[in-house]
Amino acid sequence: MEASDLYDEIKDNISEYATYDEVILDMKAGRIDVMVIDEVLGAYKNSKMDNYFGVAEANFGEDEYAIGFRKGDTELRDAVNDVLAALMSDGTADKISDDWFGESLLIKE
Repeated sequence: MEASDLYDEIKDNISEYATYDEVILDMKAGRIDVMVIDEVLGAYKNSKMDNYFGVAEANFGEDEYAIGFRKGDTELRDAVNDVLAALMSDGTADKISDDWFGESLLIKE
């Protein structure tokens, strides 16, 4: 958020929470009006709460995730990459994302 062009305009109205669950509870209880949380976690939590929260179109940047392997374990790395590529090409990854989050959150290049 701090890298956003909007940050200077809103920084005096921001409270930080120790956990995502705390901010979600405060939001649901009406103690705050807006929350900014990780998109993937937020989509998951919201889908499990019958989409209780509305979602803004604000974009605070792209997140990317990685899978770590022991250095030199190229056989396992290649096997995982092959499985991920197959899941993405046959639509299974989109279905899994839709089942968990109510939409596909996959980054497609």
